[in-house]
Amino acid sequence: MQSRRRASRPWHCAGCADEPPDLRQHRFATAAERYRSADFGDADVVVTVDVLHCVDPATQEAVLRRARASLPQASLLLLRIGDASAGAPFRISNWVDRMVLMMKGHGGVKLHCRAVADPIELLDRLGFDTDVVPMSAGTPFANVLLVGRPR
Repeated sequence: MQSRRRASRPWHCAGCADEPPDLRQHRFATAAERYRSADFGDADVVVTVDVLHCVDPATQEAVLRRARASLPQASLLLLRIGDASAGAPFRISNWVDRMVLMMKGHGGVKLHCRAVADPIELLDRLGFDTDVVPMSAGTPFANVLLVGRPR
């Protein structure tokens, strides 16, 4: 299969932050809704950092399915998540996430954290080959970067 990406055009990167600048004054639910309905367009790279756990598992799959649909061969999905199977480092990461949400006025938000094996299996079903890159060396946290490459 040939890539839709041509060498002559710059990379197109799509992503969705947990609270984009235009939504900073709105409720967390509004930002989560934006993520739920994000249109990644015809992207070469889709980046999602520390936001997947803010939506339920069915929505996580729907978002990743849309991301996969937007990505041609020779493109990337960059997905940073906390590894819920990492024990104490994950508990520290999760506590920090909850404190940040509380300080932003979103203390009641339910987080849907998963062991790193779960999104890897999901990405495999969606047609990605996935590498896991540890991101927490020298910190007390449990973050990993999943680098998905469409098959």
